[in-house]
Amino acid sequence: MNNYVLTFNTQLDAIIAKKYCEKSNIQCKLAPVPRCLSSSCGTCAFVKIDNISLLSNLQIEEIFISNSGEYKKYERC
Repeated sequence: MNNYVLTFNTQLDAIIAKKYCEKSNIQCKLAPVPRCLSSSCGTCAFVKIDNISLLSNLQIEEIFISNSGEYKKYERC
């Protein structure tokens, strides 16, 4: 299972993502965006998921792969 950090343009997008993850049994925790990343709304979601494409219908600003406190931008296809 991979760890991702999702950033959003609005707080509402973050809340919608959290509710979607809960309904889909995907581990998700909303938190302030780490200082080394940026986001318009200041809220991010830490997500554990095998297939990130399951979240493709959400309004996500950016996706980062999280590995031991380091973040690498995920390039969508």
